[in-house]
Amino acid sequence: GYNMNMNSGSQSGGSGAGGLRSRPRRATGEGTGVGYEAGSGYEPYIVTDVRAQMQGRTNTVYIRIPFEVTDPTRLKSLTLKLRYDDGFLAFLNGTPVASANLSASAAWNDPASAGHDDSAAVIYEPFNVSGYLSSLRPGANILAIEGHNAGSTSSDLLFQALLEATETDPASTATDDEANTWVE
Repeated sequence: GYNMNMNSGSQSGGSGAGGLRSRPRRATGEGTGVGYEAGSGYEPYIVTDVRAQMQGRTNTVYIRIPFEVTDPTRLKSLTLKLRYDDGFLAFLNGTPVASANLSASAAWNDPASAGHDDSAAVIYEPFNVSGYLSSLRPGANILAIEGHNAGSTSSDLLFQALLEATETDPASTATDDEANTWVE
């Protein structure tokens, strides 16, 4: 199995035939998210602080996370797990795959249709995106997140993604209790 941090490039275990690899970045650990915190609570999760660019100016942030997949035909399931405050639209290689708390128009500059409580926002919420496995291609891929805040004057914002995949033949690279995952 493999655990892949898409921002840090750190890996444990083997990559397997369907191996998912990231492009290295400096961030490590829990603090690999995008957002800002005017009070306290999200600091452990944020490396890219966008407060100066967003607070009092805009509701929306765009995040692009490059990653690589060796052989997408070997993958049988894919789950996007997201810490988010307040709403989002996620894309795999340009295909919309998941969303939460978007307005009916889903316009790029609309505020989120609802807040996402801070205590819930720090817990990864799973979204089954297995129906979009065909959007993955061998080599370079992009997970993009259009993040929406409840308002431009909000005191905080958080987006941190985890993609979790299982292979069609995990016995070749993992024991039964190992997860094949890649993160952020």
